[in-house]
Amino acid sequence: MIALRNTPRRPKTPRVFSEQETHLVREALESRLRAAQEAGWPYLDVRAGDLAQAAAQRAEIGASSLTVCSEVMRGTMGANDHLLAVPPRGCGPQLLIRYALPRTIPDP
Repeated sequence: MIALRNTPRRPKTPRVFSEQETHLVREALESRLRAAQEAGWPYLDVRAGDLAQAAAQRAEIGASSLTVCSEVMRGTMGANDHLLAVPPRGCGPQLLIRYALPRTIPDP
């Protein structure tokens, strides 16, 4: 077996997510934030892997759901939110973000 090291990799092309995928993940995240805020919690920790499972329960989304979750989670971050765990590649099931509450959450 020949090991090919120093082989140039193809440049990654940016993935364009469907509106449905993004909407389902955003809806699942906002639902969790809304419930935590109504319960009076000062913050909510959200892990991308858990959010992907919640979004998948709403409708079937593809294997890219972890990437979609990571993008939506990071896009929802505000000035008072914190990254608690970041996977080596930046997205993945271990991504963990602490969202400060209360916050403005769009109505469903």
